[in-house]
Amino acid sequence: MKAAGRVTRLIIWLNALVAAYSLLAAFRHWPDFPQEWMRLEAGEFFDGYWWEPFTCMWLHVPFVGMGVLHILFNMTTLAGFGQAVERELGWRRYLVLYLVCGLVSSFAFVAEAGLRWWWLGQTQILDVPVMGASGAIFGVVAAFAVYYPDVKLYVMLIPVPIRALTAIRGAIVLSVLFIVTQSFGFVAHSAHLGGALAGLALATWLFRKKGVVTAVADPEVEGMGEDELRLELPRVLEKITSQGVWSLSERERKILDRGRTLFR
Repeated sequence: MKAAGRVTRLIIWLNALVAAYSLLAAFRHWPDFPQEWMRLEAGEFFDGYWWEPFTCMWLHVPFVGMGVLHILFNMTTLAGFGQAVERELGWRRYLVLYLVCGLVSSFAFVAEAGLRWWWLGQTQILDVPVMGASGAIFGVVAAFAVYYPDVKLYVMLIPVPIRALTAIRGAIVLSVLFIVTQSFGFVAHSAHLGGALAGLALATWLFRKKGVVTAVADPEVEGMGEDELRLELPRVLEKITSQGVWSLSERERKILDRGRTLFR
């Protein structure tokens, strides 16, 4: 799996297959095993259903009414950001990031549920089912913000584009606010928060680790004169315009960085 985007597509297909079975089960009146065994409930986890923090990230709300939007929004978001992060990290580290962020998001919800049950006596939260790839995807979006902090994004309900890093910081602040105020109770805000924080932490560590390897100077790029750089930069900038900044190769990134230094 060397081609960028293969793991992202595989994740999307696995989520789609689980959703397709649940949809078929509803029409054929089969037992919906994914909804029964893959969703996460804090109470069940405390009773020994140890696999649920992992399986819930592959399950989405059944296709009833607006439920279809759950998986469509998640997978569209993953498709938009996942390939860029996968290209940056390589498929192995990207897969680790996705799975770790998904697990951290699940355990963040379990921790919140346990705390509300133990401290506030809110027993009903132990029976709240949680499902969806949102936590893992928040981690991917956070990683994107680490690698491409200045990319402008359009965020829902905000009419102007904002920096990727500003967007994810805002999402973290809102998640904390919603947890404290218990707003929009149909959303597992602690799962989103856990995934985003894990994505920021892990991507920052991987970014630094990768920097040690890729910081070695490229003699070909370093040896370019100004005239040669002036010829190369328009091609790199055109590629950014047509395919996005994340489509650049390592050499093209170094050309862009050197061009920024020389032609400020």
